[in-house]
Amino acid sequence: MRMAERERGRQPPPGSPLIETLAGVLCTYRAVGHEWPLDNLSAYAEHADRVAAADIEAFAGLGSAENMVEGAVVGTVLGDSLLAALRRVAHAEPSRKRFGRT
Repeated sequence: MRMAERERGRQPPPGSPLIETLAGVLCTYRAVGHEWPLDNLSAYAEHADRVAAADIEAFAGLGSAENMVEGAVVGTVLGDSLLAALRRVAHAEPSRKRFGRT
């Protein structure tokens, strides 16, 4: 996993809680017998990079440091829910095409 992060140009600090969380999620996938996300991890990481870049660009446009901090907090709280909802909406059409009407 650390090698995958380095390949993306990231250098997370050793013991980073974010890396620990990521490792825990990936280990849980493996523990429950669903390793398919591991096969697509690079694609997921690529899209996460694009989301992160959009976040940072949006925060930068908020002007003052105070507004950026507030925007980061609000974005963190609501952003995960936003992305989950967008993901589910995006699933609808390819799912219908692949598996038929649900």
